Amino acid sequence: MARALDQHEMWLLTRGQAGQRADLRGEFLPEADFSGRDLRGADFRQSELSGADFTACDLRHANFSEANASQANFSGARLDSATMWRADLRGASFEDVSARDGMLRSVTARGANFRDADLRGSDFSGADLQDCILSGADLRRARLAGANLSGADLHTVLRPTRLRGVDLTGATLTGANLSGADLAGVDLRHTERTNPQEESEYEAGD
Repeated sequence: MARALDQHEMWLLTRGQAGQRADLRGEFLPEADFSGRDLRGADFRQSELSGADFTACDLRHANFSEANASQANFSGARLDSATMWRADLRGASFEDVSARDGMLRSVTARGANFRDADLRGSDFSGADLQDCILSGADLRRARLAGANLSGADLHTVLRPTRLRGVDLTGATLTGANLSGADLAGVDLRHTERTNPQEESEYEAGD
């Protein structure tokens, strides 16, 4: 693996004139240490990455589609425009990451930590985000249509400055912490919420 990563860095430094882009599709790499690496554009599709360390990595445009990255640590990483379609991200840490315009459709991310993450413009449509920590995350322009946010902590996130233009159509919000949330301008059509009284209160601000 070390040689593949070194070749990838050479490929980046020479803009493709030397080295080779990292193709780690389907590799078995649980608890691997990638911390601090420049892995822009690397291919991790369908790889086994449970418990891997990606702290402070540059993973812009990397592809993790259908990979198992449960319990992996992405804290402080750059994941802008990365693809994680249908990835297993259960219990993973994305604290303080930059993941603008990421493609995370249909991910399974129960219990993942997105505290203080920059998720502007990311697509979480159909994602399982049950019990996720999203406090302090920036979700402006994010797409959460059909996502399951049951039990997620959203009370510091659901503000116009952080949820402007967010699509929550069909999302499940049962048990989510919405205390003090101003949901004006947020699309809450067909969402599942805790109780009818709460729903009527929030509809007034839609």
